[in-house]
Amino acid sequence: MLGFPLNPESTSEVWNVESRISFQATGGPVQVSMFTPQSILPYIITTESFIGQEYGVTEKSEGPNRVVTWSKRHAEGVQILYYRGIIRQMKNWETEFQQFTDALQQPKDLQGNLPDLEGAFLQAAMALLSEVKKQSAETNSLTLSLIRRFTKNNPDSYEALLLSQQPPEQAIAQIITLNGTPARVVHGIELSREARTVNLKAWIEVFDKDTWVPFDLEEIKTGIPDNYLAWWRGDSPLFHIDGGKELEFRLSASPNQEKAIQAAVARGKVMNPGWLKFSLFSLPVEKQVVYHILILIPVGAFLLVLLRNVVGLKTFGTFMPILIALAFRETQLLWGITLFSLLIALGLAVRFYLEHLKLLLVPRLAAV
Repeated sequence: MLGFPLNPESTSEVWNVESRISFQATGGPVQVSMFTPQSILPYIITTESFIGQEYGVTEKSEGPNRVVTWSKRHAEGVQILYYRGIIRQMKNWETEFQQFTDALQQPKDLQGNLPDLEGAFLQAAMALLSEVKKQSAETNSLTLSLIRRFTKNNPDSYEALLLSQQPPEQAIAQIITLNGTPARVVHGIELSREARTVNLKAWIEVFDKDTWVPFDLEEIKTGIPDNYLAWWRGDSPLFHIDGGKELEFRLSASPNQEKAIQAAVARGKVMNPGWLKFSLFSLPVEKQVVYHILILIPVGAFLLVLLRNVVGLKTFGTFMPILIALAFRETQLLWGITLFSLLIALGLAVRFYLEHLKLLLVPRLAAV
């Protein structure tokens, strides 16, 4: 359920994503708003940082998107703002966490999302939709036909007119919405090992058969690669600045390795906070150390019972090996063996000496 690894040394891959906004402040109040990614499977965001010198930071939701706003009463000169996040990819999430898809919810009001096309642009969109519908049997084939027509090298007159006003992904989403099917543009990045600085990519999502279906505009197919991370949805720009000019924006992503146990705890805080409360990681660190030692006793006893009753290995009692193992845990193996050997040697020396004195059993025990 929580995905804790059996091997404490196993590692897990995470992605460090960073956006950098620099601009020249005009000497008055400054407010910078930017869309930020959110935990939408198969990716979850477990750690985030919003960095800006003496800037206040607020977050809010706008439909399927999340917006962070940096604000400052007075700013002068060059200003630099950072957003940093640690992103983890979930495996086999379809069967385990179907409820964790809030941003992919069914659209509430289709009529309120109709495109604002007018005049020649509306007539061109309707004429193009009529042509494509004659060559399509359902929503999937209609969407792919529109993608082919808008992404070819020499678009026809209808496509050329619409492309003069907006990018192809926005035009395709508008035409599909005119057909009565909700559609929207998705902006994101490709998590690639080859490039540290990444560029924004765009694809579309069409609401078909009670689910949002993504379409890849580059490959002209249903579905997108697994390494595509959605950043925001809709036609709005990525960020908006009041009180600044000479804007520069840079987006970067790089892979990193961390211990799998840390990834499991961070994932559990997002995916299963209720179950995580029953684990040892919800306790203070001091209590965790105590329980780590106490748990060794029943586990060791179980292993010794198996070794004695199933394998047939002879041991000096049940708890003596457990106590020795606990001592080795504190002293480490090499020092533990050394001290244990010295203790045994000292005990044998005392025993041989007492035996040399020819003492009876009771005086010998009294001497010890």
